[in-house]
Amino acid sequence: MYVKTKDNKLVIYPYSVGLFRRDNPLTSFPKTITDDTLSSYGVYPVVRAPRPDVDMRTTLVKPIEPVLIDGVWIQDWTLEDKTPDAIVRSGAHLAQMATQAITKKLDAVAVEAGYDSLISVLSYNNSTNEVFRQDAEAFSIWRDKCWTYFIEEQSKLTTGELTVNDITANLPVK
Repeated sequence: MYVKTKDNKLVIYPYSVGLFRRDNPLTSFPKTITDDTLSSYGVYPVVRAPRPDVDMRTTLVKPIEPVLIDGVWIQDWTLEDKTPDAIVRSGAHLAQMATQAITKKLDAVAVEAGYDSLISVLSYNNSTNEVFRQDAEAFSIWRDKCWTYFIEEQSKLTTGELTVNDITANLPVK
């Protein structure tokens, strides 16, 4: 990521080599443009400060415009406490992400078993074919165990004790 500057003042951020080429259509540049060449046009690389390690459930981390410090353009971060409403929305978003991940996992296991999806295998619940009916019953029991596990552990998403990946990794095994 780059900044485009004029007289050491930020003009455009973010800026890229693609935008630089577009802004200079009558100039032939090599395939790889060096930072020295870019700097002769007032274009400089941006160094991102490390993202602060904070509680993302309660703190909003926002990038701020780069500033020139000792000849280097540095993009830092600002921290804001989330409003109670934003914290609730964040928890709801995590729950939605977990729900999607669990659904994807349930479907993937059904596909591995030769069905189109979980819904497909469950549709054999009243099948006259005993194998299909038993598959439907087994998947129904497993599905219920997975969703029961999620309901029991969901509050740990909002407290940060578990991540969405933790939830899906710890689902009951079929």
